[in-house]
Amino acid sequence: MNKLAQKAISASFVLFFSLFSVAQTQKPIKIWDNRYGGSLRDTDINSIRTADNGFLITSSSLSGISGTKTSPNVGNDDWWVVKTDAQGNFQWDFSFGGTNEEGLHAGAVQTADGNYVLAGRTRSGISGDITSSGRGKDDILVVKISAADRSILWQVRLGGNGADWAYDMVETNDGQIVIGGYTQSTNLSGIEPKGSLDLYLAKLNASSGDVIWERTYGGSGFESVDKLLPNEVGGVVVGAYSASTDLAITNNGSFDFWAFSTNAAGEVQWENLYGGSGLDAIRSMAKTDDGGYIFSGQSNSNASGDKTENSNGLDDVWIVKTDNLGNLIWEKTIGGAGYDWGQATYALSDGSFIVGGFSNSNISGDKLSSNLNESLDIWFFGLTADGVLTWQADFAGNGSEGELNIPYVDELNGDIYLSGGTQSGLGSYLSTPNFGGSKTDLWFAKYRLHELEKTTVSACPGQSAVIIVDGGSDLLEYQLQNADGSYQSDVMQAESGLLELATFPIVSDTTLFIYALSDIGDGNDLRQLVGEVSVVAGDELLSAAVNNEIVYADQVCYNRKSKIEIPNSTLGVTYRLLNDNNEVLKSKEGNGEDLVFRTPKLISDSVFRIEILNTASGCTVIHPNEILVSVSDKIKTKISFDRQSLNIGSPVTFQTINDEGIVSWDWTFNKKEKISGPTVDFTFKRTGIHWITLKVENASGCTKEIRKKILVKRKIFFGVPGVFWPCSSQGVFKAKLKHVKKVKLVIVDRYGKVVHAGKNEWHGFNKRKRLVPAGRYFYQVMATTVDGKPFQKRGSFLVSY
Repeated sequence: MNKLAQKAISASFVLFFSLFSVAQTQKPIKIWDNRYGGSLRDTDINSIRTADNGFLITSSSLSGISGTKTSPNVGNDDWWVVKTDAQGNFQWDFSFGGTNEEGLHAGAVQTADGNYVLAGRTRSGISGDITSSGRGKDDILVVKISAADRSILWQVRLGGNGADWAYDMVETNDGQIVIGGYTQSTNLSGIEPKGSLDLYLAKLNASSGDVIWERTYGGSGFESVDKLLPNEVGGVVVGAYSASTDLAITNNGSFDFWAFSTNAAGEVQWENLYGGSGLDAIRSMAKTDDGGYIFSGQSNSNASGDKTENSNGLDDVWIVKTDNLGNLIWEKTIGGAGYDWGQATYALSDGSFIVGGFSNSNISGDKLSSNLNESLDIWFFGLTADGVLTWQADFAGNGSEGELNIPYVDELNGDIYLSGGTQSGLGSYLSTPNFGGSKTDLWFAKYRLHELEKTTVSACPGQSAVIIVDGGSDLLEYQLQNADGSYQSDVMQAESGLLELATFPIVSDTTLFIYALSDIGDGNDLRQLVGEVSVVAGDELLSAAVNNEIVYADQVCYNRKSKIEIPNSTLGVTYRLLNDNNEVLKSKEGNGEDLVFRTPKLISDSVFRIEILNTASGCTVIHPNEILVSVSDKIKTKISFDRQSLNIGSPVTFQTINDEGIVSWDWTFNKKEKISGPTVDFTFKRTGIHWITLKVENASGCTKEIRKKILVKRKIFFGVPGVFWPCSSQGVFKAKLKHVKKVKLVIVDRYGKVVHAGKNEWHGFNKRKRLVPAGRYFYQVMATTVDGKPFQKRGSFLVSY
């Protein structure tokens, strides 16, 4: 692992992040990971985000065509570049090298024209892809390639007779390129060596590669660039380390953090040293939202110099926050008992930080988890803008991980993109096998911060609690687990980033752990702890209310209501009467006294429940006693009688039909005369309207009352002669009637001619007072009964002489 640990004992990462509120933000969870590499070592990993929202990952590779590497190796180590889309899917790769050894330590930048500039070191002369001769043992090589077809646009070699290395590169505010590293050369044009190892900067024209200037910085000791950032004036802010004691600022120990800013010409504008009495070296940096800077790296210093905290172990992550002129604002030591380095730093728009590094510490100091294997693990945690540690977690396989980069953070969605090197195979956090057995591969991963809506939720008695998580991924599954490892929910998936985890019924206060599950590919699941939630169970008011007695009539008559009573109802809850479809029929507030509900009228057997609601807690519970009401059969009894027998003074027989199951019959005539029995006789003594009421009762005690209105008419007597002899002893033709009044008689001959109309008597004369001829005539009698009803009769008779 020589290459992987060239600038660190290994690599891992520490993350500072507070996109959400500190109390509710959980540690990041791996969403996916990808691996790239060949059959031999692929190391010196760096990464950037590209203009098309994809990524460019750079490395030094000894591999030939194998794994995901599609181009042959020219010499020893070559430069190797991998381009991916936003999801880390491989798009293309590019190799560059000579017959000796190349190292792509400074990585790449994408220039304003969309093309890429690569920078590193070379030991090759003119050979392979290299067109310039060597100047010393190691030279700095800078190459610009086309993003469209990876053709070489230009290449330039920097350095002198010594070792010259490049460690970082940026595009400046004025559109040029600045390369940073160190030099041991003594023959650089116009530059006098300052010490055994000088910090080196060179500014190049981004279009042509022409050198604009080159400078060295430092004292009599060791200085080297580790990270560069562009500033507003066309220069750079340099993050470095220094071991010199003859700088303009006093050294605190063996090595210090060294930061300075230049103008466009490379002249120093400000500088500062930060450190304690031991070794302190910057490994990463970022510009913060307030215009200042955040530096992170390694430190083994105890409290001394600028350090206010003792070391936790062999090396700690040391973080320094400054203003825009490099003045120290605060510093923080974070680590365990082993080696812990900060290698990547990302500043967020809300002032918080992501810092990445490695660790081989077990639980100790600030580290809350043990090392996952005997080598180096990724370790990550979050810091607020004031340096407060908010969360931490681990990432590892069965080998060493390192060389962490954080090329991009999607603050809107809480996504963190990471790259680095791994010697691990398939398993744990890595879902793909190693291309080189145990050699170093490139890895790229996406993590996401999840947010818990609440870290404490309430559960109603015997019911589920719902735990809401924002930021859930549809690539993962989620499950709740009890402290003893048993499951407390089904496996669920997120929808549109929102995850609602419903627990199994909660019976007591508990703490639940939220896990994200993903398939590793080795037959096992990766279970990542998202966070934990305290669940408070129970509701005293509801517990009291469910002990209330329910009293009700369990049998009712057809089309009758059932009475449901709750004696001594509980004050402070609401009782709701539910039907079998759980629809609320009625609602009443508990008042400490008796509550009475009445059901709707029932025509069939029915089931009801009492739901109890505590409006203060929002909890509901169904009373355990189900209300079962049976309904007796419908009484179908009817009154039957002969209408033709409805006469005054004559008995009328009344009886019942459809009276199966009836055991009692009570008749009432005109509201006063009562008779019992299924069949009764009654004599009406007057004409007109009469009311009959029948009340029947069945064996269940159910009754039905039937009321009937009856009209009793007088009998009308009517008669006319069949033959009429005018001018005889018979007298007049006359209709004989009783119980009528206002009688009118009309006589019509066979031709339809009216011969008489008027009184109920006819002497046989026509309207001319002459006797009508013999023959058949027709009569019509019209009258009004004494009850006020119309009466009419028609017929015929003979006139004879």
